Amino acid sequence: MRKTTKLFLGFTAGLLLLCGCSAAEEKLGYENADVAKEALASASSVRMRCDLDNVDASGNIYADEKAAAYMKNSGLFDQTWTISISGEEWFHMKIVTDEEINKMTKSATTYAFYDPDNNLLGYAQERVTTPDQMPEAYYIIFLDADLNEKPYYASEDGHTIYTEGGTVIGSAKKEMDWSGSQCNLYVNLEDNGTQVMDFQDKYALLDMMYDEANEYYKDNK
Repeated sequence: MRKTTKLFLGFTAGLLLLCGCSAAEEKLGYENADVAKEALASASSVRMRCDLDNVDASGNIYADEKAAAYMKNSGLFDQTWTISISGEEWFHMKIVTDEEINKMTKSATTYAFYDPDNNLLGYAQERVTTPDQMPEAYYIIFLDADLNEKPYYASEDGHTIYTEGGTVIGSAKKEMDWSGSQCNLYVNLEDNGTQVMDFQDKYALLDMMYDEANEYYKDNK
């Protein structure tokens, strides 16, 4: 999704925050927060449940169908997506436009991840590139705080996740309920017990699926 479109949608959603309400956070389905974090990185399936009529974009997140985290969107002009576990912030995500990474040639929407003390954790950036000799196009590139690329990336729409060598290791998708405003958003990894993807990067894809589901809902309700 291009930066200008994403920022416009974020601004529109922010205006609607004034009349939205949040989903309630479910009780943690894991022994503790550390176990939940590990599960969110290694789970074959991560799902976020959202109500698109709750325009503040909140929802519970499940790792292999056990409650593991909670997402809450806040802010009007400075949108922030906060991921918490049992009421304690784990990290938050923002869209950045004026950092060093934004100087990358042919880059677009750039998500930045921060810990509760605002220390940078990494980025997910949409940019034109040719990873693993793939055709030149927009891809989602994931980077650590030192701008080192991680060994996986995603298609422009976020639906397909690749590892080094161009091998497909996972996917992201939305599933709309047959009626009403409820939806499930998924990031699924190949179920062979070896695929691990930092959850912050999975969340960037979940957010893309949320935007896709929200646009579909507005067009079809």
